[in-house]
Amino acid sequence: MHNIRTSVIVFLATFAMLLSCEVFPAALPITVLQVGPKALKVELARTQQQREAGLMHRRGLGEDEGMLFLYKEPQQMMMYMKDTHIPLSIAFIDSAGVILEIRDMEPMDETPVMSASRKVRFALEVNRGWFAKNGIVPGATVKAGKSDLLSLF
Repeated sequence: MHNIRTSVIVFLATFAMLLSCEVFPAALPITVLQVGPKALKVELARTQQQREAGLMHRRGLGEDEGMLFLYKEPQQMMMYMKDTHIPLSIAFIDSAGVILEIRDMEPMDETPVMSASRKVRFALEVNRGWFAKNGIVPGATVKAGKSDLLSLF
Protein backbone atom coordinates (compact mmCIF):
# COMPACT_ATOMS: atom_id res chain seq x y z
CA MET A 1 0.00 0.00 0.00
CA HIS A 2 2.87 2.37 0.84
CA ASN A 3 4.40 1.88 -2.65
CA ILE A 4 1.12 2.73 -4.37
CA ARG A 5 0.70 5.90 -2.29
CA THR A 6 4.29 6.95 -3.00
CA SER A 7 3.82 6.29 -6.73
CA VAL A 8 0.64 8.38 -6.81
CA ILE A 9 2.35 11.27 -4.99
CA VAL A 10 5.33 11.16 -7.38
CA PHE A 11 2.99 11.05 -10.38
CA LEU A 12 0.95 14.03 -9.14
CA ALA A 13 4.06 16.06 -8.37
CA THR A 14 5.49 15.34 -11.83
CA PHE A 15 2.19 16.21 -13.50
CA ALA A 16 2.01 19.51 -11.58
CA MET A 17 5.55 20.39 -12.72
CA LEU A 18 4.65 19.63 -16.36
CA LEU A 19 1.60 21.87 -16.14
CA SER A 20 3.79 24.77 -15.07
CA CYS A 21 6.22 24.49 -18.02
CA GLU A 22 5.87 25.14 -21.74
CA VAL A 23 5.03 21.54 -22.56
CA PHE A 24 1.48 22.36 -21.43
CA PRO A 25 1.14 26.12 -22.01
CA ALA A 26 -1.52 28.02 -20.09
CA ALA A 27 -4.78 28.39 -21.96
CA LEU A 28 -4.96 31.58 -23.99
CA PRO A 29 -8.07 33.74 -24.32
CA ILE A 30 -10.26 32.76 -27.27
CA THR A 31 -12.44 34.91 -29.49
CA VAL A 32 -14.15 34.65 -32.86
CA LEU A 33 -12.94 36.87 -35.68
CA GLN A 34 -14.75 37.78 -38.87
CA VAL A 35 -12.17 37.33 -41.63
CA GLY A 36 -13.86 38.66 -44.74
CA PRO A 37 -17.12 36.65 -44.83
CA LYS A 38 -15.73 33.75 -42.73
CA ALA A 39 -15.86 33.21 -38.95
CA LEU A 40 -12.60 32.01 -37.39
CA LYS A 41 -12.05 30.91 -33.77
CA VAL A 42 -8.66 32.16 -32.56
CA GLU A 43 -6.45 32.11 -29.52
CA LEU A 44 -5.06 35.53 -28.58
CA ALA A 45 -1.31 35.85 -28.03
CA ARG A 46 -0.96 39.25 -26.30
CA THR A 47 2.20 39.00 -24.20
CA GLN A 48 5.78 38.56 -25.36
CA GLN A 49 5.89 35.08 -23.80
CA GLN A 50 2.64 34.05 -25.49
CA ARG A 51 3.82 35.39 -28.86
CA GLU A 52 7.18 33.59 -28.56
CA ALA A 53 5.47 30.27 -27.76
CA GLY A 54 2.84 30.74 -30.48
CA LEU A 55 1.79 27.38 -31.92
CA MET A 56 4.99 25.56 -30.92
CA HIS A 57 4.67 21.88 -30.05
CA ARG A 58 1.10 21.66 -31.36
CA ARG A 59 0.24 18.75 -33.61
CA GLY A 60 -2.80 20.28 -35.27
CA LEU A 61 -5.37 23.06 -35.53
CA GLY A 62 -9.08 22.78 -36.12
CA GLU A 63 -10.27 23.60 -39.64
CA ASP A 64 -11.54 27.09 -38.76
CA GLU A 65 -9.13 27.87 -35.93
CA GLY A 66 -5.97 29.92 -35.59
CA MET A 67 -3.90 32.24 -33.45
CA LEU A 68 -3.89 36.05 -33.52
CA PHE A 69 -0.68 37.79 -32.41
CA LEU A 70 -1.30 41.30 -31.07
CA TYR A 71 1.34 44.04 -30.95
CA LYS A 72 0.95 47.46 -29.29
CA GLU A 73 2.75 49.38 -32.06
CA PRO A 74 2.82 49.00 -35.86
CA GLN A 75 6.07 47.44 -37.05
CA GLN A 76 7.73 45.25 -39.63
CA MET A 77 6.89 41.75 -38.47
CA MET A 78 9.21 38.75 -38.33
CA MET A 79 7.78 35.29 -37.68
CA TYR A 80 9.38 31.83 -37.73
CA MET A 81 8.34 28.21 -37.26
CA LYS A 82 10.71 26.93 -34.57
CA ASP A 83 9.26 23.76 -33.00
CA THR A 84 6.02 24.29 -34.94
CA HIS A 85 4.84 21.06 -36.57
CA ILE A 86 1.80 22.45 -38.42
CA PRO A 87 2.11 23.90 -41.96
CA LEU A 88 0.70 27.42 -41.64
CA SER A 89 -0.35 30.45 -43.59
CA ILE A 90 0.07 33.87 -42.00
CA ALA A 91 -1.69 37.14 -42.68
CA PHE A 92 0.01 40.38 -41.72
CA ILE A 93 -2.68 42.89 -40.72
CA ASP A 94 -2.59 46.64 -40.10
CA SER A 95 -4.23 48.69 -37.31
CA ALA A 96 -7.43 49.08 -39.33
CA GLY A 97 -7.78 45.30 -39.67
CA VAL A 98 -6.82 45.21 -43.35
CA ILE A 99 -4.82 42.19 -44.50
CA LEU A 100 -1.64 43.56 -46.07
CA GLU A 101 -0.11 40.27 -47.21
CA ILE A 102 -0.46 36.50 -46.82
CA ARG A 103 2.50 34.12 -46.71
CA ASP A 104 2.92 30.36 -46.29
CA MET A 105 5.33 28.94 -43.71
CA GLU A 106 7.02 25.55 -43.51
CA PRO A 107 6.92 23.38 -40.36
CA MET A 108 10.08 23.49 -38.21
CA ASP A 109 11.68 26.16 -40.44
CA GLU A 110 13.58 28.75 -38.40
CA THR A 111 14.12 31.03 -41.38
CA PRO A 112 12.41 34.36 -40.56
CA VAL A 113 9.35 35.29 -42.60
CA MET A 114 9.37 39.10 -42.79
CA SER A 115 6.43 41.32 -43.62
CA ALA A 116 7.03 43.76 -46.47
CA SER A 117 5.18 46.49 -44.58
CA ARG A 118 6.28 48.31 -41.43
CA LYS A 119 2.61 48.95 -40.56
CA VAL A 120 1.79 45.47 -39.23
CA ARG A 121 -0.08 45.42 -35.92
CA PHE A 122 -1.48 41.87 -35.99
CA ALA A 123 -0.42 38.51 -37.38
CA LEU A 124 -2.96 35.76 -37.95
CA GLU A 125 -1.77 32.14 -38.27
CA VAL A 126 -4.07 29.45 -39.67
CA ASN A 127 -3.70 26.07 -41.35
CA ARG A 128 -1.81 26.44 -44.62
CA GLY A 129 -4.19 27.17 -47.47
CA TRP A 130 -7.06 28.38 -45.24
CA PHE A 131 -7.03 31.90 -46.71
CA ALA A 132 -7.00 30.66 -50.32
CA LYS A 133 -9.67 28.03 -49.62
CA ASN A 134 -11.95 30.72 -48.20
CA GLY A 135 -11.25 33.35 -50.86
CA ILE A 136 -9.44 35.66 -48.43
CA VAL A 137 -6.89 37.90 -50.16
CA PRO A 138 -4.87 41.01 -49.26
CA GLY A 139 -7.28 43.91 -48.83
CA ALA A 140 -9.83 41.81 -46.94
CA THR A 141 -10.77 43.06 -43.48
CA VAL A 142 -10.60 41.29 -40.13
CA LYS A 143 -12.94 42.25 -37.29
CA ALA A 144 -13.50 41.13 -33.71
CA GLY A 145 -17.23 40.52 -33.99
CA LYS A 146 -18.70 43.95 -34.76
CA SER A 147 -15.65 45.74 -33.31
CA ASP A 148 -12.24 46.44 -34.77
CA LEU A 149 -9.19 44.42 -33.75
CA LEU A 150 -7.91 47.20 -31.48
CA SER A 151 -10.74 46.31 -29.08
CA LEU A 152 -8.90 43.06 -28.28
CA PHE A 153 -6.14 44.82 -26.29
